[in-house]
This record gives sequence, structure tokens and C-alpha cells, in this order.
Amino acid sequence: MVRSLSIVLIHLTFLASQTYSLPSLNSQKTSSFTAQDIPYEQKFVKGEIPLKKLTLADKATYFEERIKKRHIQHGFVRELTLFTSGEPENGGILHHSDNDGLWTSLYVAAMSFKIGILKDEETKKLIKESFHALERLEKITGIPGFPARSIVEVGEPLKYHYDGEWHLDPSGKWEWKGDTSSDELDGHFFAYALYYDLAADKKERERVKRLVERMIDHIIEHNWYLVDIDNKPTRWGVWNPEQLNHNKPIHGLPDEDWREERGLNSLEILSHLKVAYHVSGKKMYQKKYLELIQKHGYAENVLNQNVIDLNDLNHSDVELAFCAYYPLLKYETDPKLLKIYKTSLEKTWKIVKPERNPWWNFTASLFLQKDDIIEESVQTLRELVWEQINWKMENGQGPDIKLDPSYTKSEKLQSLEVLPYDQICIQRWNSNPYQLDSGGDGKIEGDGVLFLLPYWMGRYHGFIR
Repeated sequence: MVRSLSIVLIHLTFLASQTYSLPSLNSQKTSSFTAQDIPYEQKFVKGEIPLKKLTLADKATYFEERIKKRHIQHGFVRELTLFTSGEPENGGILHHSDNDGLWTSLYVAAMSFKIGILKDEETKKLIKESFHALERLEKITGIPGFPARSIVEVGEPLKYHYDGEWHLDPSGKWEWKGDTSSDELDGHFFAYALYYDLAADKKERERVKRLVERMIDHIIEHNWYLVDIDNKPTRWGVWNPEQLNHNKPIHGLPDEDWREERGLNSLEILSHLKVAYHVSGKKMYQKKYLELIQKHGYAENVLNQNVIDLNDLNHSDVELAFCAYYPLLKYETDPKLLKIYKTSLEKTWKIVKPERNPWWNFTASLFLQKDDIIEESVQTLRELVWEQINWKMENGQGPDIKLDPSYTKSEKLQSLEVLPYDQICIQRWNSNPYQLDSGGDGKIEGDGVLFLLPYWMGRYHGFIR
């Protein structure tokens, strides 16, 4: 572990010696309050090793370089499973996950925000590669509009922490993972909207347009389902009113209950249709969008998407909701619908506001003018650890910790307030920041996109200068 830290310290010292030009944000600025990116003392590994003062811009550069060096495989952004705990320089395995499409999409979204202000050609090249990887997820299945969860070369470890259904492509050289969920599409459409608007050239925009059309056409033509190679809806690819509004079983499973998915899935499909209409201009997508609202009450469903048991908050669902809120609120122009969607966003955001999540907060600030949360969001970005290795964190015995007596999701201890993020092992925003004991054996290195997405979003929209 000491060797790993020494290498990082040398690299960070180099970064601190460089000069970074932070351009003016001009028309991207949407907030009356801007946090200054001043140098600060970042701490490493449970706060044990203080570093020299660096900026958030330095931190972003560090994560981007690290992703290029050891987190991209076949264009996908993946976690690195280390051969030796805490020693990434000793190598490891870049393995697939159930959500390669989602995690790579968030990287494309983050870098699209960056290109929106810096017009960086090297970054354009990198995310073009990752967009093409997302595009390939759809092409490899042979089903127009149906993306795989993941792709691996024959011979790669298929079941490293993950199982599922796998199919061989016609070449016999690649395998793709099916039973794709709505989660994946949330990431895809979020990324495609940002890539199209901020990063893609004319040729790439046409590719985005065609891909989005195929994906939304697949859902519409299959009666609001995502249909797999067996010609059946996937377990979670469901947006049909029969399930969302009437809780009609479709899979025949004993635990099948669509009432919990009603709000989120309604939000998802309305957002996807808005993206499709935006990039294609096809009136059919707007017509289908209004049909779901007027005939099936999907806007009202969105209004109530966050009616949940607060003791059983699903942070994965929160992350997916914020993927869908951004394009829906960005592209909607009808004042009545905007009012509904903003009310829904505010209800959701108030639930998660105590977490000081910069992605959630910047979204709220952008669409709800919540400028008083900018500084705490920047503080969270400062607290997120550079290392991003899943070291075990045990906070449950701290004398000042206030335990949450009502938490019932598992037997793991949870606090009433989120601790500083440098005391928490968190590698993605679908994690529970209230959980006191977290992490593992130091053998997983996260990619750092959890920092890059809110950072570049904040830079693009003028919340950070």
C-alpha cells in the first residue's frame, strides 16, 4: 500500500506544478452563485496522509488520466480488480459488470460537459470511442434497438462477481449479455442527449440520431417493452401502462409488483421520448409522449415517483431518476408540464438533500434555482478521496455518531447524518452514504466518474469557476 501511495503522491506533485487555464463560461452560466475552485488540502486513505494543496481541476485531471491508463476496455469504462490490495501498479483485471452501458454512459456524459466548455480534441477522441462502444452494445445483439448489458471477448472471465445470460455473436469471437434493464437505457439516453448537444460533430450527431431512433422505435413497436432475443420482455424493461398503472403481472413471478416502479419508469420513458424528439425532430415521438401523458396519466405518475418508504431508500433508483430528470426538464417547453416535473424533482431532491450529493444538488440548482447548496456540493467534491480503492471503513463505533434506529433495509448500521465523504467508502452514486461500515479488502479501484460527472456539470453550468 505504501508503494502505491508514493506513486500517486509523485503524480499529484507533478499535477500541482502545471498551469491550468479555466475558461470563462459565458452563456453556460446559470447560477447567481459560483464557488471558487481554490486550492485545498486533500487527504488520502481515511485522512491518514495529508497532501499538498491542489484544486478540483487538478483532481479532475488526475481521474481522467487514470481512466485512460487503466480503466478503459473495448471502449467501456470498468472497475479494476487488483491482483494485490491497494497496488494498482501491480495490475489487475478489468471485468464486465451488469451495467457496463450505464457506467460508460456516465463517463460520456461527464466528458460531454467538459467538451461543452473546453472543446478539447483529445477528450473528443476518447468519448467518441466510448460512444461507439455504447453503439456496439446495440449492434452486437442483432436486434434493432436492443442493447446488450455488456460485451466480452471469448475467453475473458465471464462470471467475475456477475452471472446472467450470455449469447455468442455470429463471429464466434464475442459474447454479449442479455436481459437488459431499464437502468441501462437511463444511462444511454442521458449520455446521448449530452453527447449530441455538446460533443458530437455532424457525422457523430447522425449516428446518435439513428441509434436513438432504433432504441425508441424498438420500445414503441414492442408495446412499451424492451424485448430480448427470446422475443419476451426483459425482467425490468417495462414501461407499459398495464403494468405501471394497473399492476398486471407479465413475468408470472411471485414478487412481481409494478406499483413501486410506476413513478420512476414513467419518468424514464417520458424522458427518453423527449430525447428522441429532440435529436430526430420526428413528431411521432412527441405524439407518443403526449399519448402517455393524456391517456395514461404518466405526468401524474412522475409527480409521485418519489413516494417511498424513507427507511428503505433505493439509491440506485435515485441515480436513475436524476439521469432522466436532466433531459426531460431541459427539453420540455410546456409550462404546465414543466411545473409538474419541477415539483417532482423538488420532492425527490428534498429527500436526498442531506446527502450533499453534488450531482443531485447541481441538478436542483439548475432547474429549481437552489443556489444555497453550491458550496456544500463543492465541499463534497473536495472530500471524495483520490484513491478510490475500496478500503474497509468502520465508523459504527464512533462516540459522536448518531445511529439511525429506524433503518430496516439490512442489519448494517446507518447514521442519521452523512459523514464527511473522506470517511466513507463510496465509488458510485448508487451507494448508500449513510452506511457506517463500508468498503472491502482494497482490491477494487473505482474509475472516479462519480467525481468527474458532477465536477464538469458544475463547471459547464457555472457553479464552479
